[in-house]
Amino acid sequence: MRLLKRVLGPAVSAFDRRVDQQVATAYARQEDLNAVSDGITKVYADLLEATTDLRRWLADDLDAAAETAALVGRALARLTEGVDRLGDEVAGLSERVARLEAPPSG
Repeated sequence: MRLLKRVLGPAVSAFDRRVDQQVATAYARQEDLNAVSDGITKVYADLLEATTDLRRWLADDLDAAAETAALVGRALARLTEGVDRLGDEVAGLSERVARLEAPPSG
């Protein structure tokens, strides 16, 4: 048994070192993959939050634009009514001026 240990000892040690090296490399790769995965997860979470904020801002902007359009539409309708009223008044004044400037009949 001692002879076997003495003969196989260096081979077993070399094998153990080789296994340790391979295992350490695999663990290092796994740690690197975990670090990259964690980084991607954080970036994804940040992008998701930014996208959510952007959607909310766009929705708020759209609501504000719709409300502004409605207010402008109502203001234009009131202005149109006012202009129509002024047009009618000017037409009435034009008739009165025309009658005043017309030579008296008779």
